[in-house]
Amino acid sequence: MSIDLGHWALIDLETSGLDANYDSIIDVGFLQFEGTKLTRSYQSLVRFPMAPDRHSNYSHYIQKLTGISPEMLRRAPLWSHVRPEVESLAACKLLAHNAAFEESFLDSYFKALEGPDRPEFLDSLPYLALVFMGKGSLSLESFILDFGLREKESHRGLDDSIDLLKVMLMAAYHLQQRPIYRQAMLTELLRAGLGDEFFAKWFSLTMADLEEMARQVELNMETAYDYYLAHKPDSLETSGPSAQAPRYPVTFSGENIKKILQDEAQVQMTLPNYHYRPSQEELAVRVGQSFKNKVHALIQAPTGTGKTMGYLLPSILFCLNEGEKVLVATGTKALQHQAMHKDIPEMRQLLGLGDDKLKVTQVIGSNNHLCELLFRQEEEQDSLLFRSRSFEEKYAQIFFNLIFLHNVDCKYGEKVVRGDLPYVLKKHFPKINEWEEKVAVDFRTCTGQRCSFKGSCSYLTGLMEARDSHVIVGNHALMFTWPKGVPRPLYVIVDEAHKIEGEATRAYSLEVSETQLQGLEKMLNSSQGLGPLFYLLGSMADGDSESNAATVGKLRTAASDTARMLIDHLAPLSEMVGLFFNKMPRYTPEYWNEQAFEGKIFEADPLGKSIKFHLESLKNILHHFLMELTPYITRFREALPGSDQGLSAFAKFETFYSTILDAHHTLEESLDLSPEKNVCRSLWYVEREGFKLGVSPVDVGKLIHEQLLEPAHSVVFTSATLANEKGDQGPQGIEWATGYTYLGPAKRFKGGLYLPPVFNYTDNTKIFFCDDLVDIHHDQFAQKAMDFIIPLVRELTGGSLLLFSSRKRFEAAREILLEQLEGEIPIFIQGMGNSVVQDFKNAGRGVLLGMETFGEGIDVPGKALQFLFVDKIPDLRMDLVTDKRRKFFDRQFGNEFSDYYLAHRARSLHQKLGRLLRSKNDIGSALIVDSRIKGWKPATTEKMFKLMSPYKIERRSFKVACEEIQTFLRQS
Repeated sequence: MSIDLGHWALIDLETSGLDANYDSIIDVGFLQFEGTKLTRSYQSLVRFPMAPDRHSNYSHYIQKLTGISPEMLRRAPLWSHVRPEVESLAACKLLAHNAAFEESFLDSYFKALEGPDRPEFLDSLPYLALVFMGKGSLSLESFILDFGLREKESHRGLDDSIDLLKVMLMAAYHLQQRPIYRQAMLTELLRAGLGDEFFAKWFSLTMADLEEMARQVELNMETAYDYYLAHKPDSLETSGPSAQAPRYPVTFSGENIKKILQDEAQVQMTLPNYHYRPSQEELAVRVGQSFKNKVHALIQAPTGTGKTMGYLLPSILFCLNEGEKVLVATGTKALQHQAMHKDIPEMRQLLGLGDDKLKVTQVIGSNNHLCELLFRQEEEQDSLLFRSRSFEEKYAQIFFNLIFLHNVDCKYGEKVVRGDLPYVLKKHFPKINEWEEKVAVDFRTCTGQRCSFKGSCSYLTGLMEARDSHVIVGNHALMFTWPKGVPRPLYVIVDEAHKIEGEATRAYSLEVSETQLQGLEKMLNSSQGLGPLFYLLGSMADGDSESNAATVGKLRTAASDTARMLIDHLAPLSEMVGLFFNKMPRYTPEYWNEQAFEGKIFEADPLGKSIKFHLESLKNILHHFLMELTPYITRFREALPGSDQGLSAFAKFETFYSTILDAHHTLEESLDLSPEKNVCRSLWYVEREGFKLGVSPVDVGKLIHEQLLEPAHSVVFTSATLANEKGDQGPQGIEWATGYTYLGPAKRFKGGLYLPPVFNYTDNTKIFFCDDLVDIHHDQFAQKAMDFIIPLVRELTGGSLLLFSSRKRFEAAREILLEQLEGEIPIFIQGMGNSVVQDFKNAGRGVLLGMETFGEGIDVPGKALQFLFVDKIPDLRMDLVTDKRRKFFDRQFGNEFSDYYLAHRARSLHQKLGRLLRSKNDIGSALIVDSRIKGWKPATTEKMFKLMSPYKIERRSFKVACEEIQTFLRQS
């Protein structure tokens, strides 16, 4: 039986900006359907501005994004001519991707219509999220690229409407290949009372229906789906049988490691781009020595060393020979992906190791998983009211239900975890955030192998995978929040070790917010709090119902009293904290404000004293309630329930107990001003969220030593940017931050290993500091910088990366560049597509513009990237914990200004300059502008220059620096 889709249309608008009250529609495109039959397509530009009350500033960025020039808009029809065409869709369901945007611009024109004549806007985004579970990006362009429909999103009305139709067709086609999942999804929509809605009908279409519509837009679904399968990330090789017989023995020895790496011709048969590097050999041997002798090491491996192969080779050989596991902890998801999909498969090929001989697993931290047991308990409690919920509430529950169904039917590496939940979806539907918090795994409360959902649980299957693996790949946070149930490997590689201080701070900090305390009060007043405990007491009452009823009554009264007292203190506390921060001279309502939660201000200032009193009261209130609950948590931990319902109830009760325990612990630590506790206690406030309390460790090096180095046999810290070239400037800070300073001589090498640069930085780079430009906060900064940069870029015909530390300066520079260079030199802008870096690389001559963090990890060799502009010397975040660390470092280890503060900033700048030379024959130049340099003492400047070696830094005026860069690159 055919599905009747009725009257519907796909519509897309291009606009001059995001504000529907201020910006103009500049392009309209739509496809109109009767059922599965395309009846009309329409496209028209709209004269700019569309109305007298709209602004007339048509940005160069929008011109670049859409390809619509001002001249095209001057010749375009007036909105009064286009509007009737749009209003002709009034009786249709209007389908768009992120439909709230189209609705915001068109709703005022439809609002006079009532009933069936008023169109209903339908958003494809949340439904595509249900179909492609685990997909991080839900942008239209990401789907276009997934199916090979175009090289990038067109950003034109009709083209994007056609592409959205194709994506929707491919989504339905994809579901046809997963009949069980498809039926479950349709059943969920039916259960929610959405069975007659458009998308339920759409995903119920037959293959014949889909093919009919596909023919009308010239889509070959089979070809597009084959492309999708071939290019899925999980289709890339991560394991499997080796492609060849082993060429080398897999013995673990320095001689074998050297033999493999020195056999250049043989290795090139597997890795064609390989070439022998003595520094890579030295790195690999040092890793092997560290593991063999059970000592810790610090290794700087400059760009071009071949760092990943340098530590993977000895790690794999060590695992296979010694029967030990190695944890490889990297700094970014990109590096984990590279390790799993490129580096490890290459090592498998080189050594001839299939799954049967070498098992490698990527493990995700214990706080990043979702618990189906908790979800099913919540779902059961909500089942009677489910159909009466709002669409957002129903959608959120359906979304998580399908996550767990998806996880049943996929490999471990494809299971959806918290980090896979799309940010845009959580922004659209805050209820998803609420459900995420409800069903997040807390390793302290996990029932483990007794759980009925253990077979599909991403947390438990991850532990099982890790238990059987030789090499485990994860992130830095995994080291500090290692899941219980499997011992952390005794041998660890920490890549990107320059990031370790920040990661350790996040892992070891405590925090409790006003929102969390309010949520706790709500839990106390609902069945979500003590309901699971009451269930446990009832199921294990041993027939003494009267005693059990008395216990329940007592606990219910205690919970009610606790909730009331929390509110009594939270209500005035919130107002007091706001007034307290409003008195501060540098208060800002938009951003977090920080105040040290210690000192005289909380003893002498009346508001400060009141704030402290209320926080102490909250701590005591939670303490007394914990005392009420502790006997029960102890009782049920010792005698776990046997049924699924009992286990679920215990897990929820233990989660509730842990939530109170964490809040109490943070309050206790915040209020404990014992001087021997080397921590930073902070009170934060921002108007939109209220207050929060935080406690952060000052001496992270000591913590890393105690928590990571002491339990391990060997930890190897490595990075391209630990200190300067020889390690004689700036290593003290990184040695402290990694805990290396606290090691005894028997557990460490005498000093770090600082491998020599692979590239000739002296002859092949020119780096300039310029201090004669206006202050970075000056309104004309971007204009004055571009006045010099644009002529230089013209002379170089591109090959430039421009990085800005604020969005305001980035956007100002973007407009200037597009105005003056568009059409002359290709300009690639962060945010304009998923493949902007690759497009820049492929162009060979262009300008790449982005924010400062955008530059990290860019790998563009050759003339495609020869010039780098940075709008200031990177700063160290100046919060209270950093200030305390600087003082601590100065007391304990020496000159904090040089060895901690400046060294931090130099490492950040090294990371940016590392984009210049990516191969042996590369040349490059960089220009860093910072008017603050003028105020530096000569000794500070000299120290910074030494920290930046092997780069030779020169100070010039901005104008002269541009001229010298031009000469240098031309001659080279």
